[in-house]
Amino acid sequence: MRILICNDDGVMAPGIKALAARLSKEHDVTVVAPSKEQSGVGHSITFFSPIYSRPYSIPGVDVKAFAVDGSPVDCVKFGLGLICPETPDLVVTGINQGANSGVDIFPSGTVNSAIAGVIHGVPAIAVSLDDFLSSEFETSAEYAARVVNFVMEHPIPKGMLLNLNVPSLPLEKIKGIRVVPMNTDGYPFHFDTREDPMNRSYHWLVPDREFREQTEEPDNDCDAILSGYASLTPIKIDMSDYEYIEVLKNTGYFD
Repeated sequence: MRILICNDDGVMAPGIKALAARLSKEHDVTVVAPSKEQSGVGHSITFFSPIYSRPYSIPGVDVKAFAVDGSPVDCVKFGLGLICPETPDLVVTGINQGANSGVDIFPSGTVNSAIAGVIHGVPAIAVSLDDFLSSEFETSAEYAARVVNFVMEHPIPKGMLLNLNVPSLPLEKIKGIRVVPMNTDGYPFHFDTREDPMNRSYHWLVPDREFREQTEEPDNDCDAILSGYASLTPIKIDMSDYEYIEVLKNTGYFD
């Protein structure tokens, strides 16, 4: 398969290196990724400034790669519109440093760059490692390869991406993959207010994660990861609520 790889942690991130190294063993891989960290930028697109790019050499990985001074979504568009001579068969984004599960998919540059592929007619997989500190990406890369091989035999429906999250565990300790919906619960947060050396106040947004118990039959992506499973969640880019459309129509108020 022809695969376009992107991420939001930057082209130099260890996660994208591990993903490119693993997938390039079996596929024709091109990497187009931000030149610097772009986590949390969501679906932002560069409109009012030029986009610069340059070839980039990923140490130890023999693939064509480019660093782009733009957002993750810019990178996917750049890859599809300029870099890839033929339309890729698949867009794979990641491996992100930290899970992109539950409502965290909305600000995620990794998930949104996968969405960009789907919007432009290319099926996509987003891949994340549930650890902000670990550099052990090989297990996540192996699970990504398994999902890619599945997609080769079972194409993803139009308008949908697959969101894969992998626990930070050795390959032999992961219990398998659970196909589960996303957790839609929000979580509390607070702002940590501090002072800089000039006595000016500044603020850090701090999520207050709630304690969750492990379960053998998790029913959402957050609980699956916590319980030692990789989670796989199909996500539609059409977020219309068709049932409520009919409810609104039936009120007669909008006739």
